[in-house]
Amino acid sequence: MADLAGRAGTEAAGETLEMVWRAVRAALEGAAKPGAAFNKSVLATRGLDGSPQARTIILREVDVSTGLIRLHTDARSAKCAEIQACPDVTLLGYDSEGDVQLRIKAKGAVHIRDAVADAAWEGASDSSLRAYLVEAAPGTARAAPGTGLPGDAEGRIPARARLEDGRDNFAVIRLQIAEIDWLRLAREGNRRARFTFAGGKGGTRAGDWLQP
Repeated sequence: MADLAGRAGTEAAGETLEMVWRAVRAALEGAAKPGAAFNKSVLATRGLDGSPQARTIILREVDVSTGLIRLHTDARSAKCAEIQACPDVTLLGYDSEGDVQLRIKAKGAVHIRDAVADAAWEGASDSSLRAYLVEAAPGTARAAPGTGLPGDAEGRIPARARLEDGRDNFAVIRLQIAEIDWLRLAREGNRRARFTFAGGKGGTRAGDWLQP
């Protein structure tokens, strides 16, 4: 796990934004690994009724060089309609080991039946694709607790051919990073920095120190 806390640099007089940025970049680009810091983060959107909405998601890919983050979700989920109506989103992650928070402002785009979604579907594991066989949309009321999976997928991973029946329910959400707000909490004093991306592209960035 990358040391986002950057303690040696943060506690020394010679700390630089570049040191913080290298730690941020390493942590984000490793975040798609299960169990990594920020692998499970919170995606906040604006609800269709104008109310704030937030949920935990899994990062599937992060490419800081292009400023793109990829998530997978059910195409019938509320967040897809919310992002299509208002693409401005915030991604919030916390690394408990380093006591570091990342707050990422981004523009979201939903991909369902296109080349982006096709490539992600082909690259996904069978175990993760099973979820898209669920017959009811997320949030649908139930008479009793349950997974919603059909009988032949309950407790087992069906063959790939069977998983294809869930393809229409699969969606990719891509986030184009606009800004990353880094905050480290520490007894000796908190630190905060902001990195912005010109034109929303990950390759061109500028950094500033902020009051925590």
